[in-house]
Amino acid sequence: MYPPRIEAGQRIATQVSLLDIFPTVLGLAGKKAPQKIQGTSLAPYMRMKGSTQPTRTEVRRNIFAELGPLGFEWERDFYRKALRDGKYKLIYSYLADGSTTKELYELSSDPEEKVNVYEARKDEKKVRELEARLESFVREGIAYNPTFRTKNRIKLDEGTQERLRALGYID
Repeated sequence: MYPPRIEAGQRIATQVSLLDIFPTVLGLAGKKAPQKIQGTSLAPYMRMKGSTQPTRTEVRRNIFAELGPLGFEWERDFYRKALRDGKYKLIYSYLADGSTTKELYELSSDPEEKVNVYEARKDEKKVRELEARLESFVREGIAYNPTFRTKNRIKLDEGTQERLRALGYID
C-alpha cells in the first residue's frame, strides 16, 4: 500500500464520500488540496505504522448525494438529492410531473432504510434543519450550473442504446 507508512486493512469508522478520494491522495502525497475543492482529506483519520491511534477519529459533516439525468436523451426525467448527517438520511425525489416526494430515515434504528418517518417527524426542529441544509445544497447546485440539464442533450445511436439496454443500464 502506498504510502508505506499507513497500516494496511483499516476502516474509517465514520461516513465518507467519493469526493474525499482526491484530497486524501494529495494529503498522503504531502500536497495541499486546492482551497475550493470539495471533500476532506481522510489522511488524519488513518493509523500510521508504529502508531496505535489515528490523529482524528470522527468526521462531523454532511454528506450530499445526487442522482439524476445527465443529459442523455433516453434518461427518465426525474432526479434525487439526499443529505446524510450521520444519524439521518433525507431524500428528495423530484418527479417528472413537477411534484416532490420526501423520505427520512433514522439510520441508527433503520440502517436498511425500510421505514420512512418523514410524515411523522416533518415538524421537528431537527428535520427542518436537515431540510434547510438540503435545500441550500440544491440552490447552490442550480446557481453553480443553471443550464446543466438543458445544454447537455446527448443523442445515442440505436445500436449503442441496445447494448446499454442489454447490460441493464437503460430500460
